[in-house]
Amino acid sequence: MILHAEQENQLLGMNFSRSGPQVSHLLFANDFIIFTKACHEDCLSILNILEVYEAPSGQKINMEKSAITFSPNIDDASLVEIQECLGLQNGASHDSHLRLPLVVGRNRKKTFASIKERVWKRVQSWRRGLFSIRERDGLIKSVSQTIPIYVTSIFKLPISLCNDLRSVLRRF
Repeated sequence: MILHAEQENQLLGMNFSRSGPQVSHLLFANDFIIFTKACHEDCLSILNILEVYEAPSGQKINMEKSAITFSPNIDDASLVEIQECLGLQNGASHDSHLRLPLVVGRNRKKTFASIKERVWKRVQSWRRGLFSIRERDGLIKSVSQTIPIYVTSIFKLPISLCNDLRSVLRRF
């Protein structure tokens, strides 16, 4: 239905680079992300698509678990208009999905700081005196280094964050 709405120019996707393709939506198992311009017409198209989907499928979109995120370039009047049209709040609480950030800004170290925090908490929970050097090395390799693997399979971490992680693990 979204692709059909795109073909009929009822819904516009977004370009994330000048030469890249236009993206209108992403699907993750039972989660759904729609990308579009912040305009009243696209808002009405989204509501229509959801209504048409809900009727025959018997599934209802949970608007309490849904959120909307805006570009920092949008003016306040348009932001309020779109929020009221869709009945959604700004998605500040929905800033990640499957522990991955939905938006990566210019400060990548700040965006991925939670990885360092999780590694640090894990290392702090171990009692250093109980393990030999070989056992500590095994713990680091089997547990602490696996925490950032999922994120690094998708995003490139800043060198400074990698150095911080290395420092935390070396101190243990």
